[in-house]
Amino acid sequence: MENPIPGQENIINLIVFFVLMALLLALTVVFIYTFSKKKILSEEIKRNELELKHKTQMLHAVLMAQEEERRNIARDLHDDIGAALTIIYQNASRLADEIGPKPVLADGILSLTSKTIQSTRQISHKLLPPVLEKFGLGAALKELFEDVAVGGGVETKCEVEINESHFSEEQQLNIFRISQELVNNSLKHGKATQLSLELAESDKGLYYSYRDNGKGFDLEKASKGLGLKNIENRAEMLNASLKFKTEEGKGMGVLLLIKYTL
Repeated sequence: MENPIPGQENIINLIVFFVLMALLLALTVVFIYTFSKKKILSEEIKRNELELKHKTQMLHAVLMAQEEERRNIARDLHDDIGAALTIIYQNASRLADEIGPKPVLADGILSLTSKTIQSTRQISHKLLPPVLEKFGLGAALKELFEDVAVGGGVETKCEVEINESHFSEEQQLNIFRISQELVNNSLKHGKATQLSLELAESDKGLYYSYRDNGKGFDLEKASKGLGLKNIENRAEMLNASLKFKTEEGKGMGVLLLIKYTL
């Protein structure tokens, strides 16, 4: 057996040492890179969560400010303008009685004042539905659909089978506002003659299904509209899944699944 060249063994050992050091350095670089990438990803997730939380808080603040403004306007309409109109009507009626047989002008003033009082009351109720506050979501939705039917020319169906204690007052208010927006869209833009709403509970939460037989619309074109944006915002506040099903000339369907918060 040949003896190794003097110094050759040391060279081999040095080569092995440097190879091992290079591998160790490479592993260290890979570890640092992986750790840094995970840290960056974690920080990005946290940042997105904070942004989402901030967005949700801002959205909640905006919607609550809108509701407070609606309450104030509704109370002003009822307490101030409504009361003033009632006094005007009563005084005009007494004045007409003192004049004698009511002239045509007096009848017209009384009729117009009466209609204005009724319109003021209706606007006030839309802004702040007393039925919702006193009797809950189911009664308020049924009243909403009954009022549409009484107006004539529209068939309505409203089935509500829920335990309202499963949902907070704020959730019920958001569901009612979504319904108001949908009904308004169906009548004003869709020219619908049939409206239906079904609310039922499952193990997952509240199932909400709304349909009309109106003109429908192109969802992509309408997605920027204020009405649909309001619905989307309130659905987001409810942490609900929202799905529109509509085409031009084929009516509109809306599905919501609202999870329990208990």
